[in-house]
Order: sequence, then structure tokens, then C-alpha cells
Amino acid sequence: MSVDNLRALAANEKMTRDQVRCAAAAYFKALNKKWADLTAVEITQIPPSFLLFLKSFDELMKMPSSTCSSVVSLLAQANPKLLPRSSARRQEILKFIKSCLKLDDTLTLNASQVYNLGLAVCYFDPKDFDNMGTDVFQGAIDKLKDCGKFEGKVKESLASKIIATYGNSSTWTPDVLNQLQSLLSLFNSTQLEKLQTNADIRVVLGNILSQVMKPEGFVAPDLDFTPKMDDVSKAFSKMVLGDQAATPSSKRRKRATAYNCSNVTPPTTDQIQTLNAGCTAFSPAQLQCMSTDTFTNTLYMLASVKGFSMEQLTALTVKALEVYSQKDLVKQISSLKGIVLAFSQDQVKEYLATPDIDMLSAVGESKDWLNPEMQSKAKIIVDNFLKNKTVSNLTSSDLVGMRYFICVLSAEQIGNISNAEYSTAVSNIGKLQCPSDVLTALKNKAISTFGSPDTWSEDVAQDLGTIAARLNGSEISKLGERVMPFLTPEAVSLIPPAVFKSLSAAQLRSLGTDNFAAVSSAQIAQLDTVKLQALNENSGATNPAYSAGHKISPAFAAITLALTLLTVNLL
Repeated sequence: MSVDNLRALAANEKMTRDQVRCAAAAYFKALNKKWADLTAVEITQIPPSFLLFLKSFDELMKMPSSTCSSVVSLLAQANPKLLPRSSARRQEILKFIKSCLKLDDTLTLNASQVYNLGLAVCYFDPKDFDNMGTDVFQGAIDKLKDCGKFEGKVKESLASKIIATYGNSSTWTPDVLNQLQSLLSLFNSTQLEKLQTNADIRVVLGNILSQVMKPEGFVAPDLDFTPKMDDVSKAFSKMVLGDQAATPSSKRRKRATAYNCSNVTPPTTDQIQTLNAGCTAFSPAQLQCMSTDTFTNTLYMLASVKGFSMEQLTALTVKALEVYSQKDLVKQISSLKGIVLAFSQDQVKEYLATPDIDMLSAVGESKDWLNPEMQSKAKIIVDNFLKNKTVSNLTSSDLVGMRYFICVLSAEQIGNISNAEYSTAVSNIGKLQCPSDVLTALKNKAISTFGSPDTWSEDVAQDLGTIAARLNGSEISKLGERVMPFLTPEAVSLIPPAVFKSLSAAQLRSLGTDNFAAVSSAQIAQLDTVKLQALNENSGATNPAYSAGHKISPAFAAITLALTLLTVNLL
């Protein structure tokens, strides 16, 4: 692939970390020049993201100041979220920038320099932020918002510097909040509760919360850049509810408590719609005492809230039984969604006596059905669903629609699923985190359907998702190198350490950046020195594919082919 094609490819925002890493290796091989021989113009043509995955920064450290500043400008544009949060490359980048700019102390930074550093400020350490002047720091805020999550001492330093720059939180205006945005996640509940509670502040906070979206599905902790906004959400809820906000103890009342609603201020439709996911701030009493109109008008929202306690769900169940007749409640099961978790066994038998697949799909979204106290109720629902349909007759639509209810099927029942229907539905089933014995049964069905693991294609490995995590040592060692980067990070995180050690050095070398980030310390502890070194080649700081004397691996070739196809579509 030519340098020009690779440059064009770099503009594709849909590229994965592994594609960027492999494209970067291909680019620097095709460029075939030492850094000392590159002109300033040639440097500026390098895609910024490719620099993050440069095999080594040793040559960069030797560049003269006349040209190294061009590299700093590129690093200022590169998305730091491409690198795992614990990647050693982050420190290498910071060291290079400081060396190039002869920056011994950030106290000497001026506003223009900080502006030119762009996203590179994401790599700064606590001391760098502590020493930065407040005027200069204010110029870095816009970029710091794009860094993602901050933790530990960096979080503390940033919070202190924000207070030094903008004053105590009690003085912050809507304009300050709009400047800080997701950086509000740096502060705890005590600090955030000091915010002014006027309407303008509430509107801004609500908008900020709506813009920070939690990623769907599994994300390896080392690749989770989403700011934790829990304390911001709590502060917002208190602003909206005032004295109505429930205390932690009021959320943990005994089940099926009869509340005296004359002493309770019930939530309004407007409050529920304003809080959305923050409705967990309501006490069980408030939820049970809301008006019929409020309940029916907001059921679509309440039923989708994640994080309600069982006591809160019970209160909503009591309200549903109060609002709907037996016949109407059966019709509303799909609308109740997660609220059904609080149904008693008798209520499950009564209201889900003849559930259809739409009911299972709506109700079965929650993994909580797999909790020990819930499984008996889940089995009742599945048994009722299967009264008029055998497992062998389940269609792919049924298998997908069952969601977490498929996780309560027995090994025998899973064995009776049609191979053809399983094959069609497996990409959805593979997103579930079923108990290990169920995943083992689903793995056995996968082998029955797709053949021995040594014959699995990249698509099969990816579609199987969590199911692949239950391969035993003998089976997992058969996986081809080419399919290793197509295992999902969630599957990698679930592989038992005793099985993980069965992977060969070549397989570990081919895992890929995202999968590398999902590997646990317990899994790493099982590896010998050779395998550990092979695993670490996925870290992003090195790329073995173009090392001296190293042949291109099948996995690299497969990804390069994918890159070629992307390029054809792009040009």
C-alpha cells in the first residue's frame, strides 16, 4: 500500500486501534526514511495518529529542535484515547515534548504554547498541572475536556487547579460550568452541592449530563475514557428535587411497605422527565405515591432506568398493580421492562403465564435475572414460554429475543437448539454474560455448529463473543493467529487464567491492542517470560510486524487486507 493511500486511510474515523497500529507500521515501512533525514514538510504530512504507534521514540529523542517542534505539532493533534490509559507510550510522548521544547517546568509555559500543545496536555502529570499558571491553565481547559477520565493524583491536581482558576464552586456561573463540562466529574458530591441552585445552573447541568454517554457493552477498564458523572448526577437531582431528594436510608425500606402518602411529596411528570436516569434519587415511598397520570405518562422512562434498588422496583410494581387491572397488566408487561424483576413468583406465574417473545425481549434485557434470587422466577418465565414450543423449534428470532432468559436454559436444552438457527443468532447471544456452565454449553453448541476451533474464521470468533471464553486449554490453543484479534475484549477478560496460559506466544502476539487492554493481572501471572514479552508487543509502544528479520504474521496480513478494502472504498 502506498504512502498516499495510507495517508488517505488515516482520515477514516472508523478505523480501530489495531487498524491504526498496523497502518502506522505499513506507513513508516513504505516511507523508508530515518527521522533525521525527514524534512519539515515531510513530517507535517505524517498522519498524527500514526505517530502514537511508532515502533520506537529513540530516534525522535535525537531530533534537533529545528524539526522536533513539527513532531510536537502532530502529537498535539493525535487522539490520546487511541492509547490505553496505562500505556508507557504516554510517558514517552510527554518526555519527548518536554525535551523538544526544553520544558523543565510548566511554570514557564505561556498561553500560546499551551494552545499549540493541543491534546498533548492530556499526557501531563500532576506536577505539571500544579505548576501551571492559572491564566495558562484556563487556555488548556478546552483540550482537557477531550482527554476523558482522570483518576488518582492527576484528578486531585486538576480539581485544585480549577478551584484556583475559577474560585470555589459556590461562585461558579453557567458560563464556568459550560467551560468545564465533563471536568465537573473531578469533584465530589460535597463540592458540587455548593453550586448555586438557580434555573440557569440546572439547565446547564442537565445539558452536560445528557452529553456524557456511557458506552454500550463491555469496555476494558484501561480503555474506558468516559468521565464518571455519578456525583454530578446526584447534585443535579438535589437541585431538581430540593428537600424531596431521598436519603440513602430511605431507599432501603422493607419490601411491600404500605406508605402513608399523606406525608409524602410525590414526584411530578416534569421532575421525572428532567431527571431521567437520575430518578434513582426518588425514595420507594415517593415512587409508590405518585399519581396514576404521572405513572402512566412516565412509565416508558421509569421502566428503562438502570440503577433502581429492589425496594424502588417493588414500589413501582405496587403502583402498576394499583393502576392496571389483571387483564391490562398482562398487556403492559412489555412496557414494564425492568420493573418485572420485582414481581413475586406468584405474580410471575399469574401475569406471565403465556409470555410471547416480545415480552421476553422487553423484560429479559437485564442481567439481574441471573442473580440467585431471580433465577427461579426466570426459569418460570422460560418454562411458560416453552409450553407451546420445543427448544428444537426455536427460531433465530426467538433465540435473540430471549436475551438473558437464554442463560437459564439447561445444557441439554441448549444442545437441542437447531444448529442453523444458532448460527444466525450467535452474534447476539455472544454479547451476553451467562454463567460459566451455560457458556460452556453454548461453546459446545458452537463446536457442533462451526466445527473445531482450528477451523474457525475471523467472523466466527468475533460473533461468538463471550462464548469463546469457555474454550478449554486444548481447544483455545487451536485457534489460528489470524483470528486472535477478532476475539472480543469481553471474551478475553473472561478466559480463566489456567486456560489463558495455554495460548502460545504467537497467539498472544496477535491478540491486538483492545484485547491486550482486557487482559487481567491474574491472567498475566500465568505467563512465562517469553509469552509475557509476546503479549506486551500489543501495548502500542512497539509493533513486531516490521521488526528487523520478523515476518509479517497472518493476523497482520488479515488486518492489512481489511485496510486495503477500506482504502478502495475511501478513494
